[in-house]
Amino acid sequence: AASSTASTTMNSARGAAKKALQEVLDLLKASQKPDSSVQRNVYQKFEELRTHSEFNQCLAYIFANGSRVDNNTRRQAGLILRGNLADSKVYINMPANVRSQVKETILRSIGDSQKQIRKTVGSILATIAALEECDGWQSLLMMLVQNLDNPNSNVQDGAMLVLEALLEDCRADLEKRYPKDMQRIIAKLVTKVVS
Repeated sequence: AASSTASTTMNSARGAAKKALQEVLDLLKASQKPDSSVQRNVYQKFEELRTHSEFNQCLAYIFANGSRVDNNTRRQAGLILRGNLADSKVYINMPANVRSQVKETILRSIGDSQKQIRKTVGSILATIAALEECDGWQSLLMMLVQNLDNPNSNVQDGAMLVLEALLEDCRADLEKRYPKDMQRIIAKLVTKVVS
């Protein structure tokens, strides 16, 4: 009986998550309609939802799961997510597991076939890194450097775009926290750009 109750609870949670995801997707699509009153209503709803962790998780999921959503909607989800996360109160108030999940979800799109999506990945991750003052980002930096040599040119480009965004927004924090790693990263980037 206990496993039956647990299974029912999990199915119920999955159903609620699917419903929330569909609602966010519907809002994103409605925001693209030319009707200004519809757009105004949708953006008002976005404002109401921006502090809700589930909304930001949905945005990250929509952004990262490109095969199911058109690129304009994906990019819009990413940009709204970035704007939400840029508000330190929104990010800090997210549970740690949600912050981690959002980062991991966004990072999955580093090698996306669309350059605008890869650029948005860099922008989102740089926003998060700045909020975290790059604390705990050493393994991510090393993964990005390794991806500069990935056989997939989209992954290479994505890694380069994320590193560029991080250096643009967080260079001082990165150099302070990881001085030796940053020397290697900059040397690698120079080598990559020159070759």
